[in-house]
Amino acid sequence: MGSNQTVELPQGVQELMSQTHNGSRVSRLWALPLPMTAGDADLDRPHLHFKVPATAAQLTILRPCVRTWTKDIGMSRDMAGDVVLAVDEALANAVEHAYAETTSGAVVLFAACDRYSGSARVIISDSGRWRPPPADPGTRGRGLPIMRQLSSAFSLRHDEAGTTVVLEWPVSP
Repeated sequence: MGSNQTVELPQGVQELMSQTHNGSRVSRLWALPLPMTAGDADLDRPHLHFKVPATAAQLTILRPCVRTWTKDIGMSRDMAGDVVLAVDEALANAVEHAYAETTSGAVVLFAACDRYSGSARVIISDSGRWRPPPADPGTRGRGLPIMRQLSSAFSLRHDEAGTTVVLEWPVSP
């Protein structure tokens, strides 16, 4: 998508995108709370960086931002669908599970292309408590397998500081 085109997005998304999805050179201090791989981001290409309240309402704002980012980096339509679904699952897990025992918290979404491999990497992190999936999830509990299946690389880390999911996909140059 060219920089002169306008994309119609839900109310409030354009403002968020203009603040965080711009490809300008910035300090890499923002990456300190994220995994080391965030520091390999190519910030001269389109990228996303949001820290938002972990609420279902925020998912409706972030979803179209992720979809637009996949277009901006030249990802195929099919792969973009996989990215949006996997990221949505990771965000939904943070919203639903990370802060179940507290009143509020935040989720961080960072998406950028790796400056060395060119692959698309998405990092979702929260500072809530990890809750292991139940032995019998019934009709639920499919988020982690979905993320694993849809991405070319998947990692999950959880400790006392919170949970971080890293997803990766190849992007054609």
